[in-house]
Amino acid sequence: MKTVLYISILFSLLFSFSGCDQPNQIRAGGQKSMLQSFMRIKQRMGFKDGTEFEVAFWSLKQKSNNDDAAFRSLVNGKTPEQIIEQAKLYFEERKQANDPKYTQYESWDVMINKVIEEIKTPVSKKNLPDTSPSRNKANRIQGF
Repeated sequence: MKTVLYISILFSLLFSFSGCDQPNQIRAGGQKSMLQSFMRIKQRMGFKDGTEFEVAFWSLKQKSNNDDAAFRSLVNGKTPEQIIEQAKLYFEERKQANDPKYTQYESWDVMINKVIEEIKTPVSKKNLPDTSPSRNKANRIQGF
């Protein structure tokens, strides 16, 4: 009886760890699992590295022409470093093809630094257009 108990405990431990075999890889069996693993990995990274990973991840989504199945197969099992390297290659491809989204940047690093700068720059009320809720007459009267 004890043997059966020990074997069942052993199997339950093995199966509980089987989902944690590659914590630093995208698991893209489905859309939900892909996004969950993306968020888990991004949260473990620092701000700069996480932002670079996020830009790279969604750049590859563009590369797959927004086809979910193709995108999942492209990122499945990849580490953040592999995804960033693939996105750098895609950046160079698009730059060579004279895509205006990419030719405005000298390099991948310049683009990432610009994205980080934009994220860190707060939006002030003076930068908002006059039609924004913060600038319309009713909000000024109410003190907002």
